[in-house]
Amino acid sequence: MLFRIISAYMHFAVQFLKLYLVAAHQLFKELGLRFKEWSVTDSAPQGYHTPGSVAVISGGMHGIGYEVTRQLLALGAHVIIGSPTSDPHKVLELSAEFPKSKVTYFHLDLRSMKSVQDFAERVLGLGVHIDMLVCNGNRGRLRDPHERQLPGPLPADVPPYAKAPSWIACHQRHLLCAQGDPHQL
Repeated sequence: MLFRIISAYMHFAVQFLKLYLVAAHQLFKELGLRFKEWSVTDSAPQGYHTPGSVAVISGGMHGIGYEVTRQLLALGAHVIIGSPTSDPHKVLELSAEFPKSKVTYFHLDLRSMKSVQDFAERVLGLGVHIDMLVCNGNRGRLRDPHERQLPGPLPADVPPYAKAPSWIACHQRHLLCAQGDPHQL
């Protein structure tokens, strides 16, 4: 008889614990969604809006770049993403989450100068005024060691600090995107 009572209490305790764990899981899930909504919409400085602004971001499909993309879209910017991985579901998800903003994706592999040049031509081909450039892409090694050289002299309007060899070594691929008419950027 005592065994049945203990067994009944144990069964009740297990069922209660299951219910408690499911409720706790739902609570944390809801809190996470609320925090995610709060963090995207309220993390910008007060009065800071970017509707109509155009931002170009390399590496905007994963990690920090993805979160920066979400922030810019939440502020109303048109974001042009350059990334080596194409994930149409993520682009559609971003478009659905931020319907008032525009998302454009182009392939960009920073290990290939040809890919960087193609990306720059596509972005310039959109005919938009670029307000922000977020250089977030990986600085992986180039596939072809001969591609490490810039394809010509630096533009005259490049600031003096940008002509330092260390800056060029780190940002030469991004600098290619900026060559051409500086007023288009």
